Amino acid sequence: MHGPGGMVTGALVLADSLEASEAATRRICAMFPGITAVGTVAAALHESPSLCAAGTQRGWPAGPCGSVKLWGSGALALLLRGPRLQAVSCSGMRALGPCLEVTRKQKKNVIERLESEPAWAKIQEVFRDSTLEEQLLARSHVLTVSVQNPGCDCQIRVASRVQASQAVVVANATVEVGAKIQMMVRHREEAERELRLLPKRLALESACSPGRAEGCLLFSDRARGKALFGQQGADAAAAQKLGVEVAGCLGRGQVLATDAGVAAQRLSAVFALLTHTKGT
Repeated sequence: MHGPGGMVTGALVLADSLEASEAATRRICAMFPGITAVGTVAAALHESPSLCAAGTQRGWPAGPCGSVKLWGSGALALLLRGPRLQAVSCSGMRALGPCLEVTRKQKKNVIERLESEPAWAKIQEVFRDSTLEEQLLARSHVLTVSVQNPGCDCQIRVASRVQASQAVVVANATVEVGAKIQMMVRHREEAERELRLLPKRLALESACSPGRAEGCLLFSDRARGKALFGQQGADAAAAQKLGVEVAGCLGRGQVLATDAGVAAQRLSAVFALLTHTKGT
């Protein structure tokens, strides 16, 4: 966990795509095992202002020697030395139906069969068996699934039907035979419950590494407020109740990496307490 200048205790990742943020975060966590990394994906200028961004959305200035510059798509990581991040993610997701096992696939992310049945037909079956409220919620958003490959992190991804077939493609993911697929739906009650429990969840995270909280970083999705609460500001209001200064930005994707794995998704909010232990 040591880098030039001292021990690396955390990382902030700024990127211009979910793919870039996830790839950068995985690499950083491999270089510095045990750290917590949080970050955001830049929103386009016409969507909402961001405090900072990297890649094609804004560009990034050259470094002191003119040797550090991002061209095209990319990600920027800021390594922390001293402050630790105690972070949780709020997505407002609720499971829809049972977990389904991938029993046949094409390529790396195209599923042919779930539970030995045509994949799209199986998903339609789960949809029909859900409640009317869940069906309405599912229709109001894109199809979202969690993918749990054997021995790997759980990934939340967008899925869709392959045109003129019964296959299902999962965007920006690698799906293995034997993976567990869980359909998900975003639910306002679940999102509100997560925010009510935010202080307790952060307290549990901080209990593993006690220290003095100096502030809170909040990375929220520009579309999350209206999609889940009908208005903006719910995440900021929850963060203000933590009793510390809050800073952050709106984006179009959030990333959180802990010992439990790496999660990169849309319509979520990541809350990270900056804590100092004695002597840091």
